[in-house]
Amino acid sequence: MQRYNVPRDTSMSIEEFAKYRTGIQNGVINCLKLWVTDGDDFENNAQLQKEFMHFIHTCVSHDNPQQYRILRQKLLVVRGMVQNHTTKKEDIATPPLKLPPNLSPNATLFDHGAPEIARQL
Repeated sequence: MQRYNVPRDTSMSIEEFAKYRTGIQNGVINCLKLWVTDGDDFENNAQLQKEFMHFIHTCVSHDNPQQYRILRQKLLVVRGMVQNHTTKKEDIATPPLKLPPNLSPNATLFDHGAPEIARQL
């Protein structure tokens, strides 16, 4: 988190420094996202959660409000305060197959109608 605050090098122009700082801050934000979602440190550590929330509220929210909202949402999911709304492909149940009448036991894919094949995909 200390790396997020980038000191200005006086030899850089303001535009160069802004680009340099943004790159470093985006890298830090990406690491923080991974740490919150994949790490086990946050699950039972209220102090870490509190300090993390304070950091993103005081630093990230001013520099990058969109990333602040994403990090806050991820931490709230870890805390169990909100549900994670991402649905994985394997979590979606396949609808039951609608067989055409008089289907032979040796049926192939081409024996089904196009709407049914599309519905199953």
